[in-house]
Amino acid sequence: MALTRIQITWVAAIAGLLLLIATTYHEVPNNTFVFDDEHNIVELEALHIEELSLDNILLAIEASPSHKIRVLPSISFAIDWWRGNGDPRPFLWTNLIIHGANALMLFFLTHLCLKQVRKETDDYKLIATAFACAALWAVHPIQLQGITYIVQRSTSMASFFMLLSIYGYLHARLGAANKKPWFILSAVAMGLAMICKEIAFITPCIILLAEYSFCRNNTALVKNRFDPWIMAIPLFILIYIIIDLVSGSGPLTTLIKAGYDARSFSLEERLLTQPRVILFYLSQVLWPLPERFSIEHDFLISKTLLSPTTTLFSLAGILLWCGLGLWALFTQGKRYIGFFMLWLPTALIIESSILPLEIVYEHRMYFPSTVLFILLAYGILTLLHKQNISPYIVWFSVGIIIVLLSYSTMQRVPLWQSQLMLYKHALKLAPESKRANYNYARNLFLDHRYKEAATHFKIALKMKVIDSLYAFNSAIHYNLGLTLHKLGDFSGGEKHYKKAIYDDNAPHTDAHFALAHLYSTQKMYRESLSELERFLTLKPDHILGNVNIGSLYGRTGNKQKEKYHYEKAIELNSLNQKTYTDIGIKLSEQGRYRDGLTYFKRGLSLNKNNADLYNNIGGNLFLLGEINEAEWYFKKTLELNPTHSQAIQNLQLILENN
Repeated sequence: MALTRIQITWVAAIAGLLLLIATTYHEVPNNTFVFDDEHNIVELEALHIEELSLDNILLAIEASPSHKIRVLPSISFAIDWWRGNGDPRPFLWTNLIIHGANALMLFFLTHLCLKQVRKETDDYKLIATAFACAALWAVHPIQLQGITYIVQRSTSMASFFMLLSIYGYLHARLGAANKKPWFILSAVAMGLAMICKEIAFITPCIILLAEYSFCRNNTALVKNRFDPWIMAIPLFILIYIIIDLVSGSGPLTTLIKAGYDARSFSLEERLLTQPRVILFYLSQVLWPLPERFSIEHDFLISKTLLSPTTTLFSLAGILLWCGLGLWALFTQGKRYIGFFMLWLPTALIIESSILPLEIVYEHRMYFPSTVLFILLAYGILTLLHKQNISPYIVWFSVGIIIVLLSYSTMQRVPLWQSQLMLYKHALKLAPESKRANYNYARNLFLDHRYKEAATHFKIALKMKVIDSLYAFNSAIHYNLGLTLHKLGDFSGGEKHYKKAIYDDNAPHTDAHFALAHLYSTQKMYRESLSELERFLTLKPDHILGNVNIGSLYGRTGNKQKEKYHYEKAIELNSLNQKTYTDIGIKLSEQGRYRDGLTYFKRGLSLNKNNADLYNNIGGNLFLLGEINEAEWYFKKTLELNPTHSQAIQNLQLILENN
């Protein structure tokens, strides 16, 4: 059966939108894990499943730092790890697919909204305008952080289900002959959004707003005795929040207080700063030059309404926007404008108000920005109805803007290919940011550029904390200690490890472990043992900590404690082959080759295909004078890995001696 002309238009619009996204973001799969992707994915072993099973998925959900809320993202992270064995590409492909789904959802929602507002407009023009809205949103550089910053999948997944919920509700109320399935779809989508990210909890508010604005645009606002009470719900919630915060002891205050205790800004300062942040986001939408976007921003905290003076003007601008939205909401025939205008502050309310979150993150505009582009679509449609404006000029202008936005985004994508590139750019945009200097230094360290890393760690230490946790100073001292240790400056490393340990705000536990390692390399075994004992008091289940302290007890003659800690390390994860290997190496370093063999062979029983373990066993046997058996293990190593350089050298040594 042949497609009709309107069906072909729909198919072409959908295909064109997906092709545009694929072209703009074609380099995204080449990018990598960044920032807290490391903590939430790379370092979270429960996500690293080797077999796709319900038990493994449940473990992955439970291990997630925010497992009670972000269930669906956690499941998807575990599946992506299983698909690629830790390769970031499956994660990024999934993020890109979700972004495409969001663009399509916005396309359908915009078409539905425009069809209600401009009933006289032919469907071809509506499809074209909805396509323009979705395309402009999809390729705008402000969306990039929600795509290539992998852990922000929680934002994009929540956004999809929120848009689907709104679409389902509006379709049920305005267009569907059989409304029940659409209401069910809306409710289910809302529930799914709420197990993606906390921002989804504002979905009922947007649905409520849609009902009392868009759905009643040309009818009475109040239709029954319950309507005034339902409409007053947001006001009641606002009054409760104010009373709770003013009292200083309500449940909400208690909940968020701990978060602010760990911040360098207060609740009042965050509330004063956020209007400026929101206007900054809007300026990025309107003036999207590539260099204006970054993972870090050096943003001045507002101390009072006049410090800086833009605080008052920004707050006035936000209140004016909300006021105009409320006026439109209560004006028959203009209520749809109120819906669009009030959607924006409603969508921003969770992440841009009282919660003790960091000050600026561009991905926070991923969902709120959708309504800005729906408003833009309405503006485009209005221009197309002007008799004195050529539609060709309108479409040409829209096309040019899409191309420019796409180009701007493509300039940003490659910066995410490595953390070093990303933070080098961030440092240019925010040279006074403590965290930008810290993260750039951290990645210089990982790139083995230790002298440059030390310089930027020292710069970061001199800076005041702006939007970071107080723990930053202890973290910087710790990492500077690591860097100086690598540079051979042992006294400098010791000094900064101790500063990290004795930081009054947030003592750095791992600095004990690092200091113990420094002492051990200097053969200061008793000092090393003392630090490891303190470390294990704080982290008794640290596997490598137990291995290292076992080795130190062995060196100092306490064989009973040595064996206890080795076995405890194994007990903590009896299937971890590396633990057996580490213990075997520690024993071999002390010349206890027979004891080392015992642990190497226990590890080998877990995986018969580990070439390194065969080589280690062969090495110990060679040192024990058991040459023939050692030769067999070296040959077995080369069967598994023909290029194993140590095994080649060891086998050559045996052949030369025989």
